[in-house]
Amino acid sequence: SIVEVNPDSVVLKVDESANTRITFARSAIQQVLTASEGEKNP
Repeated sequence: SIVEVNPDSVVLKVDESANTRITFARSAIQQVLTASEGEKNP
């Protein structure tokens, strides 16, 4: 899940139970994928 978006970075929560968050530089994100119709996010 996206937690925070800043001009230079994006923070994602990758584990709800442990509240694990990862910060990425926006320049490191090359492409944004979206789920196709019928697909479910885990």
